Amino acid sequence: MKYTYKTLLNYIEGKIAKEQLLNYLNILGLNPKIIREDNEDFIFELETPANRPDLLSFIGLAREIIPFGEIYLKDFKEKVIEEISDFIPIEIENENDCPYYSCRIVKNIDNKPSPENFKKLLENIGFRSSFLVVDISNLVMCEIGQPLHIFDLDKIKGKIIVRKGKKGEKITTIDGKERDVEDVLVIADEEKPVAIAGIMGGMNTEVTFNTKNILIESAYFNPVVIRKGSKKLGLVTEASLRFEKGLSVSMAENGMERATVIIKKYCGGETGTLNFGGNKNISENKIYLKKKNVEKILGIPIEEKFINNLFNKMGLKIEEKKNNSFLLKIPEYRKDLKEEIDIIEEIAKYKKYSDFPSEMPVVNIHPFLLNSNYELVKKIKNILVNLGFREVITLSFISEEVVEKFNLGAVKIENPLSQMFSFLRNTLIFNLFEVVKYNISHQNKKIDIFEIGKIFEKKEDKYKELQTITIISLNTGTFFDFKGKIEVFFEKCGLKEINFVKNNFYLAKTENNCDIYYSGEKVGSLFIPNDELKKFYGIDDEIYICEISMDKLLKYLNFEKRFKQLPKYPSSKRDFSFLFSEDINWKDVEKEIIKLNLPIEKIEVFDLYKGKNIPTDKISISFSVVFRSAEKTLENDEIDNFEKTIIDKIEKKFNAKLRGKNA
Repeated sequence: MKYTYKTLLNYIEGKIAKEQLLNYLNILGLNPKIIREDNEDFIFELETPANRPDLLSFIGLAREIIPFGEIYLKDFKEKVIEEISDFIPIEIENENDCPYYSCRIVKNIDNKPSPENFKKLLENIGFRSSFLVVDISNLVMCEIGQPLHIFDLDKIKGKIIVRKGKKGEKITTIDGKERDVEDVLVIADEEKPVAIAGIMGGMNTEVTFNTKNILIESAYFNPVVIRKGSKKLGLVTEASLRFEKGLSVSMAENGMERATVIIKKYCGGETGTLNFGGNKNISENKIYLKKKNVEKILGIPIEEKFINNLFNKMGLKIEEKKNNSFLLKIPEYRKDLKEEIDIIEEIAKYKKYSDFPSEMPVVNIHPFLLNSNYELVKKIKNILVNLGFREVITLSFISEEVVEKFNLGAVKIENPLSQMFSFLRNTLIFNLFEVVKYNISHQNKKIDIFEIGKIFEKKEDKYKELQTITIISLNTGTFFDFKGKIEVFFEKCGLKEINFVKNNFYLAKTENNCDIYYSGEKVGSLFIPNDELKKFYGIDDEIYICEISMDKLLKYLNFEKRFKQLPKYPSSKRDFSFLFSEDINWKDVEKEIIKLNLPIEKIEVFDLYKGKNIPTDKISISFSVVFRSAEKTLENDEIDNFEKTIIDKIEKKFNAKLRGKNA
């Protein structure tokens, strides 16, 4: 809505300069924007809060600025004299949709074009001038904030019915467009819809040059119903903007009386009886305010005279006052005032924030412990970053298409934002694959990423949230390079003896897939995704995945570091190369070597080979063993004996064949 300085002054008793007005509006946080100005007047727009529909009117704005100075709101109330007893019956299908609906007949009006001052005023505030009665209804809306509608009475058949549109029902609105109003709140007569409630009137009852008898409508509609109707039709009007913010019964009553008075003054006619349907009783909102709470929150003493004057100008009625406490009756148009702190905010606003002294508050600060897991997760992230992985953060939702394609059994959301976000994820893999897909499409084809986030499961009618780490690598090395990084990750987390156990996984290929165990408990999985998953996201290159249970990792996490004395004596290294059965588990071999109780410092695999000159059911594994004693320098003879012991053990235990050795 646009406002003009000169028009605003029509509703105020007292003087207020242009500069003062702009200053007040800025203090109120309404951020005035001047559109056009001349020597005597200027037109401006405001940023009005969503919960202040009363500010979308001249009287509402005047009411907001009068507490600042010796200015007051003019009283425009005039008594309506009903000259004829004619009225139209009203039927409201559902009072939840329309708590209050009123209408009044005015007969034998002079429906002439608007005078020039009306036209200029309406154009300045953003309206196109029409017939005088229509212009009056728009003027009253801008004056009071209550949208009105004027029907051509002679085009209405029977009674007024406020109802939802029926299946297949349509109406041509005054903008000339036909609209489907099924399940949208409409105003109808006994034959047809005549308006879309709170949004726009119908062409079939539109006021024309020949109109002599009119029906004035003023109502209070459910804001949610109007908002839904406006959204469904894709139709936003000055009326719908106000109704969907929430008006009041008293505004509807005032709007009807004001419109009747002005129509009678400028168009003549015979005024009929006011008829209304619904509940006219106004629900009262009352708030207790303690003066000590005001001063405690604002930090300065507030004079009682200032408070009394402010409440009077704001229209807050003091119903009871004792022991520096006030019981305030809140006017119906101030629906934003709901509790004591809202009143305190109003006091601060009119006391002017700039007048509050700038003092640092004295606060006793007590140390507190951070959530221990927060610090641990931070360290885990740092380890992954130092290993070359980048953290990503994705939404906790996955699409219906993904759930059905991969049969995920995810938790369905009752009111999803869209089909893309209709399920809660039960794995981070699909969200991270979306990240990979996006990066590939932007020519970034080398990716090392991880995410730490929640997944959701439903078991036995109970919902569980689980913390998970998922790590993904694309085109940055072989599978064994990736596996090595995962081993280093666990080692830096204090889990130094993890086991990889072969296992199939529902999203994995049939090779190189394993579960990760620590202390006999599964803590994660490491695998290569299958072609179906890769094809779904348009990924052609090799990609590797590791999933780790954060809850189990935190259980075993150990960042404690202990000093270990540097070795005094030198080490000796021996390399071995054996032919094993292709289904051998290297961890079993490593365990058997350790069981020999030799002075072994480290065992490390450096080559795996399967191919030319190797039998089809065999695999060549080459590894090195580092020997070191903490008590003396090992002799060559001793090391040769250790070597022979290892060879004998492996050959007998695993039926392996030694390929060669280097001493």
